[in-house]
Amino acid sequence: MEIPITDPKKWCKIARRLSGEERHAFIRDTFAQELPQEFKEGIDVGWFLDDLGWLEDQGRYEEVLDFASLVYEINADMLEDSFYYVDAHVIDIKLFQGRCSSEDLVRLFANPVDSIDHLIPIFDKLVFYGHLDMMMDVIEHCYEKVKNDDKLVGRAESDFGEAAFMLKFQQVYEQTKAGQAVDTEEIVAYLGSYDYKFTSEEVEDIIAQLCTELADTGFAVDEVVTQEDILCLSMLFPKYLYAQTGLNFQIGSILWYAVMDMCPLADSIAEESITFGELFAADSEAFQAYIYDRLDLISNKKPHAVGVLWGLPYFYDFLLTHELISEELHTRILKMVEGMKSEVIKFRVDELWKYDYVHVWPAPKSVNPARFAREAQLFGRTFSEHIDVDELVEVGFIPTKER
Repeated sequence: MEIPITDPKKWCKIARRLSGEERHAFIRDTFAQELPQEFKEGIDVGWFLDDLGWLEDQGRYEEVLDFASLVYEINADMLEDSFYYVDAHVIDIKLFQGRCSSEDLVRLFANPVDSIDHLIPIFDKLVFYGHLDMMMDVIEHCYEKVKNDDKLVGRAESDFGEAAFMLKFQQVYEQTKAGQAVDTEEIVAYLGSYDYKFTSEEVEDIIAQLCTELADTGFAVDEVVTQEDILCLSMLFPKYLYAQTGLNFQIGSILWYAVMDMCPLADSIAEESITFGELFAADSEAFQAYIYDRLDLISNKKPHAVGVLWGLPYFYDFLLTHELISEELHTRILKMVEGMKSEVIKFRVDELWKYDYVHVWPAPKSVNPARFAREAQLFGRTFSEHIDVDELVEVGFIPTKER
C-alpha cells in the first residue's frame, strides 16, 4: 500500500479506514522510515502509541520492543513529549524478561518531572524485583530534579529518599554483621543529602536497633507498645525479612508503613495503652481502602498495591513467629489477604505478568509452596496466553461464587 508521507490528512484518512493487522502494518511501515518534518508536525504521535498498545494486547512483545527501538532510531524527535509512554511499555516487558538495565531508564533520568507518573511505578517495580543498582541510579539522577520542581505537589521525591535511607542501613547491617567499622559521620552526611536530619548519636541508636535481636527486647503480645518500640520494630522487621528471605530493606519498610496505615490504633499509641496484640489488628475497611485506592485507574501506585498485598503474609508471619499476635488474628488477616488476592487475579488476569515480581520472592511461611508455585506459573502464562475465568475457578484461585 502506498504511504502518503507528504500528505498528513490523507494518511490519517487511510489509517482510520484500516483496522487490526492492516492498520498495524500501515503504521509500522510509516514510522519505520525517515519522515519529512512537515509530516511529523501534521500527524499525531498517538497513532504510534496506540499501535504499541495494540501489539501488547496481542501478546506480541518482541514486536513492541523492535518497533519502539526502530522509531527511536529513525524518528526519535516525534517522541520528544511522549517518550515515557513508550519507555513504560519497554521497561515492563524487559523487567519481566529479566533483561532491563539502566540504559533503558536514561530518558526518564533526563526528565523525571514530566514522566513522574510513569517513573514512580517503574521505581516500585525495581524495588520489588530487587534491582538495587538501578534503584540507586534512579535515586541519584532524579531525587534533586523532582524535589526542586515547583510543578509537583506534595513530596513526590519521598519514595526515592526513603529507599536511599533504607538501602543505606541495609549496607550498614551488612557491615556490622561482617564486623566492619561503620563511619557514622559519613552516614549523617549521606542521609542529609536526602533531607534526613540526624545527629551521629541518633544514627548510632538506629545501628544499635539493627544489632538487637527481637528476643532480647522483651516485646510480648500483651505488653503495652511505646513510640520507642515502634521505631525499633520499624528497623527490626526489614532486617528480619532481609535475613530470612533476601528481600531488601525497602520492601520491609514499605510493608511496615502499609500495616501502620491499615491499623486504626497506630495513631493512638502516645495517648492510649495499646498492646502489641491490639496494635496490629488491621481493620478490614482500612485494608481494602489502602489496596483499592492504589489500584485505582488513575493511580501510579498499582505495583505498590500488589507488592503490599502479596507481601503482608511475611509481616504477619514475623509477628506470629515472635508471639506478638495471636494465631486467631494471624488467620483472620491472611484470610482477608487471600480474598483480595483473588479479586486482583480475577480482574487483572490479562496483565498479571506485570506484577510477577512477587514470585521472584520466596513463598512466605504461611503460604503453601505448591500453591505459590502454581500461582507463579499462572502469572507467567499471562504474558503469552489468555486465561479464562473458568480455569481460575478450577484451580482454586477465585471462589466459584465469583465466577
